[in-house]
Amino acid sequence: MQQDQPSLKELLGEKQLAEILGVSKASMLKLRKEKGLPFIKIGIKTLYYEPDVMAWLIKQVQNK
Repeated sequence: MQQDQPSLKELLGEKQLAEILGVSKASMLKLRKEKGLPFIKIGIKTLYYEPDVMAWLIKQVQNK
């Protein structure tokens, strides 16, 4: 597989990312709505593509 193509292994569930970031699921919702945290909605599942989240986090730090 080419390196620039998304991999399913890089998708994180909401609970996984909340644990990694050390925030609640409610905070995750707030980050999506108010700060533009990138996410993918598939049916009722909310998933996060790890490279997009990392880029978003870096941008948040640089904008402070």
